[in-house]
Amino acid sequence: VFENEPKHYNKEVHFFDNINRYEQGVEFYTKRFEHCAQEGNTKFIMDATPATLMESQRVYSLYNQVPGDLSTSLKLIVILREPVSRELSLYNHKVYKF
Repeated sequence: VFENEPKHYNKEVHFFDNINRYEQGVEFYTKRFEHCAQEGNTKFIMDATPATLMESQRVYSLYNQVPGDLSTSLKLIVILREPVSRELSLYNHKVYKF
């Protein structure tokens, strides 16, 4: 997590759904995961931002910037949640936030 960021940014980078972050480019996004390589974890790195798929064109654009052989090992895993539980979770998150 970068300085002055909310704690939930540990797993939710909010790169694709935040235009200010997205405009900083792929270098900003990859910098978020530098600690993984330093800790020896390069096999599995995760961004769990819930709204990523809402910006699918941005995801596709970034995927196309991945150099050479790295793109063959890059996986996008989508987990869909039961809609009512998802809305209840969002409500609870908003109540806590405000």
